[in-house]
Amino acid sequence: MIDFLTSYKEVISLFLTPLSIIVAIWALRPVTKNAKMNVLKTEFDIFKELSAKEIAFVDYYELPKESIEYDTYNKIKEQYLRVLNLVCLYVLEGYFTKKHFFRSYGKKILLLYEEEILTDTQYPYIYKIYKKYNKKLLDF
Repeated sequence: MIDFLTSYKEVISLFLTPLSIIVAIWALRPVTKNAKMNVLKTEFDIFKELSAKEIAFVDYYELPKESIEYDTYNKIKEQYLRVLNLVCLYVLEGYFTKKHFFRSYGKKILLLYEEEILTDTQYPYIYKIYKKYNKKLLDF
């Protein structure tokens, strides 16, 4: 009788173990969807901020040279490059997709170096993107 109970328990556990795994996976689906949505929202918010900083920088950069106040110019440039540097870090670490980033900002990073707006390595992650993906930046 004890052998029958032991084998009965084993049969039930063999049935319940895969069932509980399936239930756990099914229960975690919404959690992974929410995590993906949070990543996308964060990416969207950061790109929105980057875009606003870029617009301010480009607008000021395109002013006639005699009307530019260099303290204001340097402040606006610094704000833009700081956010761009952070986004480059996220791209290098794989948090943001390279494809979307390069499509929007690849040529802009090349221009920053070609027009000598950036010449040093004060912004290490922008520089890493520039050096590592120099030729690929034009392909997007």
